[in-house]
Amino acid sequence: ARLSDSELVILDDPTHGVDPVWTQRCRDIGRALKRPGRTVVIASHNLDELERVADRVGIIDRGRLQQIVQIGARTTAALATYRLILTSDTDAGAAVFPTATRVADGRAGEYRLPDVDVQVLNDGLRRLLAGGAQLLAVVPERSQLESVFRESVGAQP
Repeated sequence: ARLSDSELVILDDPTHGVDPVWTQRCRDIGRALKRPGRTVVIASHNLDELERVADRVGIIDRGRLQQIVQIGARTTAALATYRLILTSDTDAGAAVFPTATRVADGRAGEYRLPDVDVQVLNDGLRRLLAGGAQLLAVVPERSQLESVFRESVGAQP
């Protein structure tokens, strides 16, 4: 693929079965292949990986194109479920987010925040930090692409 100067390059699951070092190298190769006038198609089931390297993702279900998703087109309207991880075991997460539940596997300071919009999330994080909590991470439970994929193919949330 790197030696060819063709206008179409097709990569079939290039990061499947490779270690983290080669995964990064595959990402770099994919970025290097991008140029005006060239289309790079990556067939993959790894939505997280596609979200990192693609500009657009076509969702195919049962052989039919269901939707084309523009990566990076962020929306703040939808509710999402987040994981909140604090550096210490504290009840601060539950105090700030009324719907928060502690993660069941016993990880200290980790909460699940269901059905939160971005504004509520940001307001709560400001209150946590102002109250002295130390935030280690806050991540969506599902990526935006995974949520769109599940909706496109009729999968349960």
